[in-house]
Amino acid sequence: MQTFALCNLLQSANSEDSTPAILSNAGEDERLRIAYHENLSDLELEWLQLPQVENLWLSPAISRVMALVLPEDVLTGYFSIKKGNLKCVVPVYVMSFSLNRQLSQSLSVQKLFSGLIRVRILLVGQFMSTGNHIPIPWEDAEITSGFLEMVQRTADALGTKAILLKDFYHKVPILEQKGYFPFTYQPDMVMPISSDWKHFGHYEEALSSKYRVRMHRAQRKMEGMAWADLDLELISKWENRIFELYDAVLSGAGFHLGKINPGYFVEMKLHFADNFRITGGFLHGQLVCFFASLRNGNSLEINLAGFDKILNGKKQLYLNMLFLMVREAIKRGVSQIHFYRTAMEIKSSVGAIGRDCHIYLKPVNAWLAPLFPIFVPWFSPKNPMWVPRSPFKFH
Repeated sequence: MQTFALCNLLQSANSEDSTPAILSNAGEDERLRIAYHENLSDLELEWLQLPQVENLWLSPAISRVMALVLPEDVLTGYFSIKKGNLKCVVPVYVMSFSLNRQLSQSLSVQKLFSGLIRVRILLVGQFMSTGNHIPIPWEDAEITSGFLEMVQRTADALGTKAILLKDFYHKVPILEQKGYFPFTYQPDMVMPISSDWKHFGHYEEALSSKYRVRMHRAQRKMEGMAWADLDLELISKWENRIFELYDAVLSGAGFHLGKINPGYFVEMKLHFADNFRITGGFLHGQLVCFFASLRNGNSLEINLAGFDKILNGKKQLYLNMLFLMVREAIKRGVSQIHFYRTAMEIKSSVGAIGRDCHIYLKPVNAWLAPLFPIFVPWFSPKNPMWVPRSPFKFH
C-alpha cells in the first residue's frame, strides 16, 4: 500500500499559513492543532500513550497491518488532533468506492449514471471493521469544526470526489449541518453475552426448545469434522486456502468496500498474538471453513469468515461456526460479540440483535450536494428482507 504526499498540496491550498497542515486557535499552549501525517512513525510514540489504543482498531498496530495488506491503490494517512497534548489520531484512507457493486444486475439507466458513484473517496473510519472508530469528541464544537475543515481541505488537495465517514450508532447532527448526507446499510449484528453464562451449557439452557433442537440437529451434521485453533505456523501453511474461502464468500456479497490480500491473516496473528484467533474446520484433512476473531476489550469481534459453499448446505458450516463463536465468547469472558454486517437472520437466530449504523457521505464539489438525497438511495445496495429471530426462552 502507498502513502500520499499532502504537505505541498495543503500549502498551496492555504499559502498564508506557514504550517498549512495545522489549524490553530487560542493561546500558544492550548491552541487547537489538527495536522495530517503521511508516515506512522511521525506520531506512533505519542499515539501509543492515548486511551484510544485500548480499542485495537484505533491502535498503531492495526495501522501497521493495514499498511502491509491493503491493495496497492489504497492510500493511507493520519490526522492528529492536539489541544495542548495529543488528544486523538484518526486513520484515513483514499480508495475507489462503489455504492452498488452489482450494476450488472441493475437497470440500464443506473449503469448510465454509474460514473457518479464509482469514484475515489476519502474514507474516515476503519476499513476492516464495522462500528464507530472515529475518536472525535463530536460535542466539542471547536474540535469538530476544525477537524471537518481539515478533512475537506485534504479531500480537495487529493482530488477525491467524496468524503465518507463510517459508522455511527446514533445520528450526528453537526455532520448534516456541514452538508453530509446520512444513509444506512445493513445493521451491525451484536449479541450480548449474559454474565450468568459460565460455560456453553448455560447458553444452551437459555435457548427455547425449538432453537435447542435446531442447534443439536446442526451439530449432528458436523460428523467427520475436526476443529482447530490455528497457530502462526498453521495459519502460514493454510494462508492461501483461508484467503480462497474468504474471497469466495466476499465475491458473493452485494456490497463491500474492498478486500485485503492473503497476508492479512499472518500479519494479524503476528501483531495481536492471542487476541487474534483463527478457528478452522477440517474435513478429511482439508480446510473447508474458518472464522477469525479479535478480542477487543470486552468484545469478541468476528473479523472474517469463509466456507465451502457446497459443503455449507450439507454440514451447516456457517451455523455451526456461529455456535462456536458463542462458545469462544463465553470462554473468553467477554460481554458481547460483534458479528458485523450480513447474514442478519441467521445471526439473530443464535441471539444477535441488529444495531443500525449511520454512514455519512459528502461530495467534495458543493454543486453535487443537492443531487445526493436523490442518487444515494437510488444507487445504494438494497437491504435484504429478513425476520429477526428470538431464540431464548425469555425475551
